[in-house]
Amino acid sequence: MKTIKDRKSSAVGRLVEWCEASSPPFSLAVGATCGCDLSQIEKEVCECVNEAALHPGEEFGCFDYEDVRYLAGDPAARRFIIERAGMAGPEYDRWNDYALVLRALASLGGFVLCGQGAIDAARGLPNVCEVMICKCSHCEDAAISSWIDPDLCESESVVTTVAGHFLQWLSESDRVRASKRRAMGIPEQLVAV
Repeated sequence: MKTIKDRKSSAVGRLVEWCEASSPPFSLAVGATCGCDLSQIEKEVCECVNEAALHPGEEFGCFDYEDVRYLAGDPAARRFIIERAGMAGPEYDRWNDYALVLRALASLGGFVLCGQGAIDAARGLPNVCEVMICKCSHCEDAAISSWIDPDLCESESVVTTVAGHFLQWLSESDRVRASKRRAMGIPEQLVAV
């Protein structure tokens, strides 16, 4: 069993590794309603997305609820994440530490984050794909990028379905950026997607 110190150093260690690596500018926030279980899904989705290698040389990382809680509770880690995301200032004073760290991580890009907190914190960030796992149509919100009913995932697992939605969203995001660059007159060889 991991101790609190082990958990915190592990989360901080992975944060340092992420800072030293190249990561994509996009994140995925996965939430669930109606009793759907998200237990450890972020790691499996992250591995599935990284295997697809849509952005060669760049990898997504993930933090579970406990990792984010410890990063938010560590003053140095929290300050580092918030400042790196450019979210330091009085407009963020009303945010609780956990939600602000989640939003900052999502805005930095390169993360798979799970839980209703991740969906709420990332709401409105243009670089975040939001996927909700839900068993009913009553919970649907038009602001969420994708809704997945786990009972309708016949041959595919929920993990591969979530990863597939994110990869499709990433492909569409790449096409939109490339067309905007071309419209701005940036030469094709400089359009990196």
